[in-house]
Amino acid sequence: MYIIGAKKLAQIRDNSNYFRSELQKMGFEVLGDEDSPVMPIMLYNPAKIPAFSRECLKHKGGLIISDSLNHNSIVNGARGSGATIRVLQHNTLSHLERLLRELIADGQPRTHRPWKKIIVVVEGIYSMEGEICELPTIVSICKKYKVIFFIYLRGSVNIYIN
Repeated sequence: MYIIGAKKLAQIRDNSNYFRSELQKMGFEVLGDEDSPVMPIMLYNPAKIPAFSRECLKHKGGLIISDSLNHNSIVNGARGSGATIRVLQHNTLSHLERLLRELIADGQPRTHRPWKKIIVVVEGIYSMEGEICELPTIVSICKKYKVIFFIYLRGSVNIYIN
């Protein structure tokens, strides 16, 4: 079992409060309540994906669900995490829900034990396709199934700011 100490939790909380206030000063509306963490993960460094994934999936038994049109850096990062990977049909929310329902019910391959962690990874904006992810619906599906939602914003930061 992985336990974060009280000092580390306080640091995460303080950093999160700082990022929340800075984003709000810039005119952003930050979703969630004051307890929702705000972290600048992966804004410019796709290499953070395997590190984030490994941290979330510290012990074997992790699952990453990745959009089929995710950038190659996301795909390589997911592979580097050591987690089981399933591919989501691009921006098809019914497929996401069906995948989550089936994978949670079936559990891990061979053992059928519950997954330790499940992470859904999508991009904010698919610049080559000119599409935006269905953020509110994806968030509600991830909340419904109690999985981690990870949005890659590198290609979309400037678009959101403008």
